[in-house]
Amino acid sequence: MSGKGKRPGRPWGPPRGSCAEINQLVELVRSWLDESSVPVTQFHRKLTPDHFIGKRVPELRQLRDLLAGEALELDLVEAVADVCFEHEPAGRTAQRLNEARALWQRAQSSPTPLEGAQELALAQELLAAKNNIIVVYEEMQNVRTAYEASEHGRHQALQIATLLFAMLGQVKATVVELKRQVDALQPLSAEGSETHRGLELRLSRAQRQQTELSAQLSRAERERDTAQAVADHAARRIRGLEGELDELRLRMGHPDPALPEDLAAPRMPQPDRRAIGHDATLDDVDRALEKARAVLDEEHEAVQQAADDLGYRTPSDSPPTDADMPGARIVPVQVQRSSEPQPSARAEQSAIIARLSRTTRNNWLQFRNLIGLPWLHDGRMRFDLRERIRVQSKLPKLPSGWHREMALRPAGGQSFGGDFVVATRTNNGRTLEVVLTDVSGRGTEAASRALLLSGAFGGLLGSLPPEGFLPAANRYLLRQDWDEGFATSIYLVLDLDSGDFELFSAGHPPGLQRSAGSGRWEEKTAQGTLLGLYDVAEFAPVKGSLRPGDVLMLFTDGLIDGDIDDGIGRLTGEADRYASDGFHGATWHLIEAVAADVNDDRALFLIRREGRTTPR
Repeated sequence: MSGKGKRPGRPWGPPRGSCAEINQLVELVRSWLDESSVPVTQFHRKLTPDHFIGKRVPELRQLRDLLAGEALELDLVEAVADVCFEHEPAGRTAQRLNEARALWQRAQSSPTPLEGAQELALAQELLAAKNNIIVVYEEMQNVRTAYEASEHGRHQALQIATLLFAMLGQVKATVVELKRQVDALQPLSAEGSETHRGLELRLSRAQRQQTELSAQLSRAERERDTAQAVADHAARRIRGLEGELDELRLRMGHPDPALPEDLAAPRMPQPDRRAIGHDATLDDVDRALEKARAVLDEEHEAVQQAADDLGYRTPSDSPPTDADMPGARIVPVQVQRSSEPQPSARAEQSAIIARLSRTTRNNWLQFRNLIGLPWLHDGRMRFDLRERIRVQSKLPKLPSGWHREMALRPAGGQSFGGDFVVATRTNNGRTLEVVLTDVSGRGTEAASRALLLSGAFGGLLGSLPPEGFLPAANRYLLRQDWDEGFATSIYLVLDLDSGDFELFSAGHPPGLQRSAGSGRWEEKTAQGTLLGLYDVAEFAPVKGSLRPGDVLMLFTDGLIDGDIDDGIGRLTGEADRYASDGFHGATWHLIEAVAADVNDDRALFLIRREGRTTPR
């Protein structure tokens, strides 16, 4: 054609189709690109999933192979015509496509075998495949390194955010106490006036620390989200490269397309867990903030480098400063304080931080002890744990036509326990995902584990397909390496439009569904092993649907203490009393009526699809 040879970019190689008709089709398609002066890279950018039957745009390297005739499909031919001749009269484009379809039809029905250069083309193909395998292996290694760096950054930011939240609770309590003392102490004498001024200085300093802790907590959460996005992008790249390697190895004649073990899948990094530290004094809170900033700066640089290596654009190219954080205002005060650590002392502290072991019985307590952060006293510890678990267990709002509620009751009248609920709406708000978990143990140990797991599970919700959540949760629990640490979970995935749901279980009591029509309760029992015990765990879901008026209850074993059948009978019998009220406010009353004095943590989640019910 007249435009042939004018297309910018690299020259065309010989066609590598399976028959003469495919090679003719290749020449025809290439002539269209030449005629319209569209380079392959620009053509690739204009492709959309709608151009392909499989709704997936091929990678650029794969596209070049397709345009050479390897596994060429008719949808790509039609995509070339659509991109190259979008302003051409429809009749002319139809003529082009009729010519192409005729060649395609002959290739399918009566292909003409290639002659002469077939063996040479095959040899060239094998050589090209070998070279491509080397290139893809190198890219796989680079992407995997970026994945591990971003996962390390995400893990560090998550731990720092958790500790900063606890510190913030303590400082808030300090501010409240200092305010009370300042208000109560009237400067009736010179000695009293001096004490009053000292309290005011301490209050001002604590308020400054509260503001800065809030700012650093927000930053840690942003860094966590950025690192998660980079890790997700790297994981997707790795999956794509794995598929490309499979195809190349098959083309080379390898019967087993499996990757070498060191490249088969990204492994979760085992970070050295450098972290922050502080003591019970205001001086050491300042040092803790200094260390938090240093660790976040370091991890920000590592995650940013990983993103740059992947070609992934993160929201920010530099770590935020105090000036970037709304409300982060430093209040100058004159306070007598202990000396700040010198550079040599900071280096020594950094070396000490790396000592956290993964084999301790309770990583949370060891983590706090290592960084020099004992709780100020038991009351504040209970306050911090209770508030953190309460915030992370907050249920999302649901659209009209749905009612949900939950209740948590720790054992023995304590302020905290090992049961928790994490919920979120995904799929543009059309899906509700809820996980209810019972962590082994009681008291502070169980609560600290529940706090760590609820944060991790909240990060997993919505980032994985439903069948991948519990396996990922199991791997996370195994990595904690708790000597006696395990958990049971029940995981609900509910379509808020249709009412259809899937229920997954990890050694947990069954869910209970009440039919509005019959008033009968049905156990929804899914199969799965406990979390944190086995490297390989399988989870088989049970499916169902909530019709108008139907109710689904999820609960921990504290509500059915003793025989499970008797316990479920007591629970459902008591629950029927709230059917006429639409089960509003039922969860708290059910725990009180069924398991008020049980020496075990109790949690109950209930969701009802609003609609008419059968009168009692």
